[in-house]
Formats: sequence, C-alpha cells, structure tokens
Amino acid sequence: MYAMSFVGTVRSVEARFTALRRHRRLDDERPIRRCVERALADLADLVELVVVAFPVPPLSRPRSADDDEAVESVLRRTYEREDPMARDEADPAVRALDGGRLETVAGTLLVPLPSAGPAAANWYVLYPWLGDRLDAIRQTCGRLAGRIDAQGWPAFADALLGLREVVTDLRSVVGHAVAVTDWIAPPDGGIDDEARDARRTAARLVRKLSNEL
Repeated sequence: MYAMSFVGTVRSVEARFTALRRHRRLDDERPIRRCVERALADLADLVELVVVAFPVPPLSRPRSADDDEAVESVLRRTYEREDPMARDEADPAVRALDGGRLETVAGTLLVPLPSAGPAAANWYVLYPWLGDRLDAIRQTCGRLAGRIDAQGWPAFADALLGLREVVTDLRSVVGHAVAVTDWIAPPDGGIDDEARDARRTAARLVRKLSNEL
C-alpha cells in the first residue's frame, strides 16, 4: 500500500466541495446531489482504506524527525499535484529515500505504507497529515450546509451535515490510531523504563477489562 491511495481519495473529496462552492446560486438540485453522492462514495473509499490498514504497526525504534519532514513534504507535493521528486542533494527526501522511508516506482517518488521496516514509520506522518485535511473538509461541510439551507435545499443541507459527522468520526479514528499504538507499544528508546512499565501495566488492564465486558 502507498500513501497516494489516501492522498488521492481525500483530494477527490475536497474537489467535490470546491466544485460546488463555485456555483454562485444553487437553483438546481443536480450539482448538489452530484456533490453529496460522489463525496459520500469517496469517503466510503477512505474509510475502507483506514479499516484495511488497521491497526497502525508499532515501531521498533524512534522516528527520524528529518525523515518525517521529508515524508510530509512528499505528501504535500503529491496532494498539490507538484513533482514530489527531490529537488537536489540537499533535499531531505534524498536521505529518506536512502533510508528506506521513500521509494521510486517508474520514476515517481512514493510514500510506502508497510507493516514493518523503516517505512512503517510513514503511518505516523500520514495520519496526522490526513487528520488536518479531514478537519478542513469538516469545516467546508458545515459552511456549505448553511449556504445550501439558506438557498432552499434543507434536505441536502442535512445530507451535508451527515457527511460532516462521517468526517468527524473518521478524523477521530485516524487521530487515535497512531496515538494508541504509540502509547501501548512505544519504540525502543522512545521512552524510559519507568514509563514503559507503566504503559505495559495500563495495556494489560485495558485488555483485561475489554475481555470482561
């Protein structure tokens, strides 16, 4: 799996709303219906990606801040349809590529999302980035719902508010996915022994309580 699947899907959702916002007056229900239906389909695809990828893989060692920056840069460039390839030898992407955090496929720089190895750390960059995009989508849904309701389409306004709830839930899931894994199974050297013991105790209690419920 590669991050482009997530990036392309969330970009598609935003494109649906951008197209709808360009209509000065919404006298016809067709563009609203088309936006809601297609955005819902895209969000369903995004939810499926998150479900298939769950849980976020634990890391065996602390992440490199420089490599994280390089990965985030590639995500941003890909989202903005810029060339994600390294600009020069000083580009952090060069080091991230050498370290296994990035890959080139058919001349394109990609962010792999494996379940193990150095590139598994990319999940811990992708999900916070994805969370920011979902926050923006959530706000757009709210604004569009208010505008559409004011123009006489209350049913579609309610549909958009429903989409906002889906986005809110998905935002919560991706936000907690990384935090929970990082808390229960922190990388070696990421925290001291005392904190690690406390987390292990808490994890055992959580599992015990889950089994009793």
